[in-house]
Amino acid sequence: MLEKNELADFKEGVAYFKNGEYSKAKEYFKERLQENPWHVNGWSALALVHFNEGNFAESVRVFDKAIGFYARLKCPSVTGKPFEEQERELVRFCKESRDAFLAQAYTMKAQALINMNRDDDAEKCVDLALSIDPWHSYALAWKADLLIHRGKEEEGLKSARMALKYDPKNTIALFYKGKVLLDMRKPGEALPCFERLVELDPDEVNGWFYLGACCYELRKGGEALKYVSRVVEMCPTHKDGWYLKSLVHKALGQKDEFEKCLYRYSQVPVDAPHGKATIATIDRGNKQTIH
Repeated sequence: MLEKNELADFKEGVAYFKNGEYSKAKEYFKERLQENPWHVNGWSALALVHFNEGNFAESVRVFDKAIGFYARLKCPSVTGKPFEEQERELVRFCKESRDAFLAQAYTMKAQALINMNRDDDAEKCVDLALSIDPWHSYALAWKADLLIHRGKEEEGLKSARMALKYDPKNTIALFYKGKVLLDMRKPGEALPCFERLVELDPDEVNGWFYLGACCYELRKGGEALKYVSRVVEMCPTHKDGWYLKSLVHKALGQKDEFEKCLYRYSQVPVDAPHGKATIATIDRGNKQTIH
């Protein structure tokens, strides 16, 4: 994510972005970057627009462009050299100067690569980000994602906890900490993670889903029903939501409602969208943000 002060020259584009008018934002940033191609935060913002449109390959390409321009700005001697050589020199410079831009760019690029299922490339970006800034909360959170998806849940949990140590409001880290604890059959420990998550982002449908799942595992049927009902209201095509709701009704002895929900579950296609995703959730997809 990019902060307001980093995009002070692009107020109109930021407004388009925040309103979800991605086509307008894309054209605006492209036009401004034609005027001044050296504004690396402009390139990063354009990469975020492509990301939120679901064009992850183009997002990665534009992040590389931002990194390339930044290398030539900070390390002029690399001009004309291959991208890999520019990258190595820039990483060296940023490690020595504790420069924040590159760690952030690599973290956001990693997120796009994760959505392309290019986990090896994403891990390289995350590791580069952490080599520059070992306390980068979002890089640690995406490291948790990568570790968990490789079956290294204990290591992933450790990375998520570290991310939350440096930023207690990191919704990605909250999600993964809670998810791992729930998978470890520790719903009581997972519950506060999802409670905090939906407090920070009430539009995150899968936060409510896992909050309901925790309550179901804790045999809190009434609370589980409240949360999972919210899930299917927010997103009627949330297949997992309908299935969990059927289980809750069954546990509460509500046979008719159980059968209705099971039928709704059977009618939702397997690849149906899970609704608005603002963090890494069931499909690891999420929106990038400009504050």
